[in-house]
Amino acid sequence: ETGQFAFDFRLVDLSARLREAALHFPSDPAHPVVLDVPDEPLPCWADGERVSEVVENLLSNAVKYSPDGGEIRLGVRRERDTAVVSVSDHGIGIAPEDLGRLFRPFSRLHDRSLKGIEGFGLGLSLCERFVRAHGGRFDVRSAPGEGSTFSFTLPLGMPPAMDLADSMPSVTPAAH
Repeated sequence: ETGQFAFDFRLVDLSARLREAALHFPSDPAHPVVLDVPDEPLPCWADGERVSEVVENLLSNAVKYSPDGGEIRLGVRRERDTAVVSVSDHGIGIAPEDLGRLFRPFSRLHDRSLKGIEGFGLGLSLCERFVRAHGGRFDVRSAPGEGSTFSFTLPLGMPPAMDLADSMPSVTPAAH
């Protein structure tokens, strides 16, 4: 299913990538971005550009669906061998019955409070596909009037087949 998109997997410092995404996100005093990212590197086998696209889309949505302003929080935490990246807002939130439709292509929520908010309904669908291609998954927590937290997981470190110890050539002494 990811054959339509080119991926360039390599070892990426996820902490640095998130700081960079926040730095390049347009500054908006009504929607300050607050970072909760560790100083130490979080090595992740990923396509750094695709990860940045996902984060930028989530940040953009957080601003778009927080018309009254409010802080947008971008964070990452380690859970065993997985990184959990999250973007939280204090926006309009999402009704429980709409959560299942969020990642469908061209799906838009039909809420009167969304009138005037533009989009095609493709962003989250693409983000979900990119995250799945990395071996991760999405999670959404939201309540109308309280905001939303979109989070996704990415495996940390090298993929098992690429473990450096396993990639060393096998040397067997020759019998004399």
